[in-house]
Parts: sequence; C-alpha cells; structure tokens
Amino acid sequence: SLHVAPSALIPVTRFLRDHHNARYQQCVEITAVDWPARPQRFELVYCLLSMRYNSRLLIRTTTDETTAVPSLSALYRSAIWSEREVYD
Repeated sequence: SLHVAPSALIPVTRFLRDHHNARYQQCVEITAVDWPARPQRFELVYCLLSMRYNSRLLIRTTTDETTAVPSLSALYRSAIWSEREVYD
C-alpha cells in the first residue's frame, strides 16, 4: 500500500503505469472509506494491477468534503465508472 497526497496522485500513478519495473497498467477498482472523526474524512483507495509482474498495489489518498481529488480517467479509462460510483 502506498499513501500519497492528492496533488501527487497523477504523477505517482503515471510513473507506476509507465516505468518498466512497475507496469501497473490496469486500474482494477476504486473505493472510498468514510472516517467521520478525521479532518480528512474520506480515504480513496485505488487498486492497480501489473499483469507483467503479477502484482497489485493499493494507492491511498485522503480528502475532505470540499477538496476535489484529481481524476485518473486520463490515465486509466476504467477509472471513469469507478470514480462516478465513489463520488455518489
């Protein structure tokens, strides 16, 4: 599991997708956890898959009710639907 700031989400996932030692080229799922007692109450969890290395990686980031998190849909087309579901 890898914890990143929301501002680092795009650069980190782009690196993990494109680097020859990682190749996390599939976003399998996106989910969210609500922690009402925390200031950054929403934790977003992205599950990435590297078919080449048979490896999964969870990327976690946090946000509050008003701060937007960048979309991964430009990097992973499969993220479009999951992001919509998490938003709802």
